[in-house]
Amino acid sequence: MSLTVMFTNNAVSTLSGSITADDTTIPLQSGAGALWPDLAAGPSGAWCPTTLVDSSNNIEIVWVTAINGDVLTVTRGQEGTTAQAFASGSYVGLRLTAAAIDEITTAVGDLQTLSASLAPLASPTFTGTPEAPDANAETTSQIATTGYIADSVFSTGDIKLTLKTTSDPGWIMADDGTIGNASSGATYANATCEALYTLLWNNISNSYAPVTGGRGSSASADWAAQKPIALTKILGRALAAAGSGSGLTAYSLGETVGTNTNIFAQENLPSGLDFDVAIPSGQGTHTHSILSVTDAGGPTIESTSSSTTDILAGATYEESGSYEWLQIAPNNGDDFIQSVSLPAMTGTAASGGSGDAINNMQPTSFLNVMIKL
Repeated sequence: MSLTVMFTNNAVSTLSGSITADDTTIPLQSGAGALWPDLAAGPSGAWCPTTLVDSSNNIEIVWVTAINGDVLTVTRGQEGTTAQAFASGSYVGLRLTAAAIDEITTAVGDLQTLSASLAPLASPTFTGTPEAPDANAETTSQIATTGYIADSVFSTGDIKLTLKTTSDPGWIMADDGTIGNASSGATYANATCEALYTLLWNNISNSYAPVTGGRGSSASADWAAQKPIALTKILGRALAAAGSGSGLTAYSLGETVGTNTNIFAQENLPSGLDFDVAIPSGQGTHTHSILSVTDAGGPTIESTSSSTTDILAGATYEESGSYEWLQIAPNNGDDFIQSVSLPAMTGTAASGGSGDAINNMQPTSFLNVMIKL
C-alpha cells in the first residue's frame, strides 16, 4: 500500500463564509490555504484530514483532496461524522485522525513485510531471476554476478596479461610450474585445476607439457594416478600464434623456440663478400717455377728489385735506366724449369672482432600471465 496522507504543522484557520451540508468546497481566511500541504506535489491520490468545529462544538471530519488558493476541495462527513452547515468564523484545522493513523500503520506494516522478503545489503543471496534496469533505465535485464561474467568471457585455458603478482580467483599464474590433484605434489595441487589438466593433456604434446613419469592412457588416468603435468613455458618468452603462416615455419601448440643471444659463425655470413686482409710479417715466403723455351734470346723476367744478386744459376742480370731484368740463356736448346725463391713479404696482422654474442631481443615490456582454470 502506498502512503498518500499528507500533513503540515499548525494548519489552522476559520471559515471566511458559511457553508451548507452539501457544499464540497471550504473557504478559508486570506492566505490560510498556504498552511495546508501542497497536495499537487504529493503522490497520486494525496489527501489530508481536516476538522470543522462550530460555536456549539459540533464537529465534522472532512478529507481535503485539492487546494486552490484559500479554497479547500473536500469529501464531507468522514470517519463517522455527518456533513452539516457551518457558520462563517467556524474553526477549521488540520488534525491527525484515526483514518490517517490507520493508513500510516498499514504502510509501515507493508514495508516491514517487504523488507523481510528482501535480500540483506551485506552479501545478499538472490532467488529466482533477479533483474535490474539497463543503462537507459527503460528496460530491465537479468542481473549477472562478476563470477558469471568472468565465466562467460573466459573459459578454461584462456590467458590474460596482468601487472598483478597473485592470481585472481579461478586463475593461476603461468609460472612454468606444474599442476595436478591435491595429492600430486605439483606446484599447484588442487581439484579445481582438473579441467586445465585435461586440456593440456589433450591439446599439448608431451614434449611441451610433459607428465611426470610419462603419459598414461588418458588424462583422467594420469590425474587419478597423481601425476603432475607441466604448464607450457611462458616466463621470459614472447607469445606467438601456433601453426604455420604462408611461407613460414610450422610451430606446434605450446612449443618454445629461440634464444636470447647468438654468436655469428662464418657460415652465417652472406656469400660473395670480399675482405682486405693484412698479411703478418714473414708469412709471404713462396716459390715460383719458370719455364724456359728454346729461343736464342731466352725468356726475359723484369723485376723492380734493386738487388744485383743472381737468382737463377747461369742467368745474367741486366740493367738499363729504371728497368732491371734477368737474361736466361737456353740450355742446349732444351726446355727447362728453374725455381725462384722470392723474399718474405711483410705487413701487419688484421685486428677486430670480439666473439661477443648478439642480442636477439626486440624492445620488450614484460608482464605477468594468468591461465584460467
